[in-house]
Amino acid sequence: GAMTPAASRSTGDMSFEETLRHVSLFWKRNARVILTSALLCGIGAGGASFFIEDRFRSSIHLLVELPASSPLADEQTNQSAQDAFVEGQIFILRSADVLRSVVESLSLAEREFFQEQPGLLEPVIDQVKSALGLTSESGGEALPEGLRVDPETAHAIRVLRKNLGARRQGDSNVIRVDVS
Repeated sequence: GAMTPAASRSTGDMSFEETLRHVSLFWKRNARVILTSALLCGIGAGGASFFIEDRFRSSIHLLVELPASSPLADEQTNQSAQDAFVEGQIFILRSADVLRSVVESLSLAEREFFQEQPGLLEPVIDQVKSALGLTSESGGEALPEGLRVDPETAHAIRVLRKNLGARRQGDSNVIRVDVS
């Protein structure tokens, strides 16, 4: 009993030539399925690219500071005042008045992305919402009653608000504003 080199190898060790032969056999057996799947995925991705809208994201960091106060005020009061001031600035950035001025100065209501484009099911959804007593406003938060704007501008403000993110960075005085 002398052992041959092939017999001394364990069943898990294959030579490079054997591995290539197995890969080649795998491709020959499954070529039709692999190529069909790749073609269908390519067609699906190409078709989806026509329906996906272009979106861009921009960010800015703002440093806000509480106006100078009395030097005799204690530090803890100053920190709570600083926190309230930063949160107030975030609220102002998202306010309808500020967003209206952005919409009007950039003429956003005239851009397609900010215009209301009801889908095929929109009338049905509106009827169901009105039957259930739900509001039909999209975008979450309603605009204040005193804000006098035309419906196109109001819709553009809601779209801008939905695509605007403003949040404090940790416990700092920095606000990160993101717009899509």
